[in-house]
Amino acid sequence: MAFLLVLHAFAYPNGKSDSTMQVPRAQGQPVNMGSVINTPFREAEPSFTADGQTMYFNCNNADICVSRLVGTWEEGKWTPPEPLGEPINSEYEEVEPVINRAGDKLYFTSDRPQGSLRNVPFLTPFMDILKVAHVVSGSKTNTTSLSLGGLGLNDIWVSFKTNGVWSEPQNLSDIPGEPPVNSVYSDHCFFLSADGYEAFWTSTRPGGHGGNDIWTSRRVNGEWTAPENLGPNVNTAGDEHMSIPTPDGKSLYVASSRAGGFGDEDIYVTTRDFDGKWGALVNLGSRVNGPGDDRCPAWTPDHKIFLFDSVREGGFGGRDIWWVNFKDVNGYPSASISAQTTARVAASHRPSG
Repeated sequence: MAFLLVLHAFAYPNGKSDSTMQVPRAQGQPVNMGSVINTPFREAEPSFTADGQTMYFNCNNADICVSRLVGTWEEGKWTPPEPLGEPINSEYEEVEPVINRAGDKLYFTSDRPQGSLRNVPFLTPFMDILKVAHVVSGSKTNTTSLSLGGLGLNDIWVSFKTNGVWSEPQNLSDIPGEPPVNSVYSDHCFFLSADGYEAFWTSTRPGGHGGNDIWTSRRVNGEWTAPENLGPNVNTAGDEHMSIPTPDGKSLYVASSRAGGFGDEDIYVTTRDFDGKWGALVNLGSRVNGPGDDRCPAWTPDHKIFLFDSVREGGFGGRDIWWVNFKDVNGYPSASISAQTTARVAASHRPSG
């Protein structure tokens, strides 16, 4: 409570709220983005346009919001979040937004049905039950043609912005040229490499090592390869998700619930060798990870600010967005991290116990 009073006094010296809130600059430890962005609900999974001035994120537990930076990042003033509304936000769950650099293409995860079922009243509570029953039945049929809509428990969807208006979202499997992400199982946490030739996502499909595993597909000669599990160096019997590739494609940041971390979920990094094999995950250490959940890594386009969502003391709700200077995470001011840097992280930030 004392922390909240101090933060409120810092942001509002006259005792009055403003449309923006100034957040103290990070000095080695994570900083909460403040009460304009964070609320008693879940705020998570930030994603930015190319200029770093517009942030899309999961808000209100199961919606997608947008907020804009006023001034510099260090000043920390953000406009009040605006829910995107229809056709993107719906009575169903819309989370894990990924905006492209131009700000006109938005990927997100949803459990929404497809087609005419969108307008069926009181359907929401029954969608997961129906989809679970479909998975248990063992059917591998493309369910976009069936009454359930979508392909599985969660799917990746995409919407395009034209003249300031977002299009009706489409299931990624219905769009030619997109990677083969969706299945009759739960598929979520989708990201593309900077060059657009690699896709990473989380799935509960068979062939994995645990509940949620990281999978990948590559675009070769204009065609996407079959989904491939990243293997036991990355995936465990626990849950691995939210895999974010660095711009140079050499490293992957992953959230995991594996044993040996600082809390329930921690953020890790892996690098791959010259043969393309991913190495063992390395914990980012106590500068980021705490005793609660720390997950969904992200960074600003200039690679100076590292963001993640967390459940920790000093927050405003169950899950908040926090940030820290990226150089305080691994000693380098760039989001590209080499194998040598990974070794340094392993040596200096290894969890105790």
